[in-house]
Amino acid sequence: MESSVAPMSELSGLAVAKTAAGWELLAVGDESYDLLVVELAEGKAPAWSKAYAVPLPIPRQPGGSELEGVAVDAAGRVVVLAERGDVMTFELSGDRRSATLVSIVPIVFPAEHPLAAAWQSDANARAEGIAIVGARVFIVKQKDPVALIELVGEKLEPQGFWELSGLEDASELAIDKGMLFVVGARSNKLCEFEVPLSGQTGALECKRSWELPGKLGEKGKALWEGLAFAVDGSVIMAVDTKKSDRPNIAVMPPLVGR
Repeated sequence: MESSVAPMSELSGLAVAKTAAGWELLAVGDESYDLLVVELAEGKAPAWSKAYAVPLPIPRQPGGSELEGVAVDAAGRVVVLAERGDVMTFELSGDRRSATLVSIVPIVFPAEHPLAAAWQSDANARAEGIAIVGARVFIVKQKDPVALIELVGEKLEPQGFWELSGLEDASELAIDKGMLFVVGARSNKLCEFEVPLSGQTGALECKRSWELPGKLGEKGKALWEGLAFAVDGSVIMAVDTKKSDRPNIAVMPPLVGR
């Protein structure tokens, strides 16, 4: 495992993007209103000296941005998720240095949805990660219950949902090789799930799991939040820490057993 220090505190979401120049790692933090961008070479820690921040043109919120997840859609646009339940889409400029807001879509649960009451009861236990699988959009609910939720249509209406077995909480969601991966920060675990059939509900079984390192660097328990997969299978993970002088990014070898 190779660790490094990304110039953004409280990292909460990661994604890998393909560009004309190669591969990039994208990062968001739940206090920041920027998208952190850095070139990504296979099997190596990001070169943070070359990283830059792209300001995101979104309304300021009391207590910080609440950005918890980031993904890239089929058109190459950057899709960012806020914990309160906003899905924001951005077009990056040709030089990748500025962003234009395409849309902000709030996630609204119909009153009859089985998760409507749970979603409304605790704004701090809502959306924690986002993954785009073809034309399908998934998010994870952090806890009470820990659930995978599919958002459909232009209004991203919540429909199918699945409670996730094997995790005490969910702090990030990613897709790799046709499988969904969920990080449980409290559980200190990474779980692999099959992509469920559209429109269904029920429980999803954790097919395989991997224990995560208890620490990153020398101090304190690692609170794992960000997750992305490099093209060579390397696992890139981030920890949520306010400290700017401690490692907060880890590049790990491909998962054993995959």
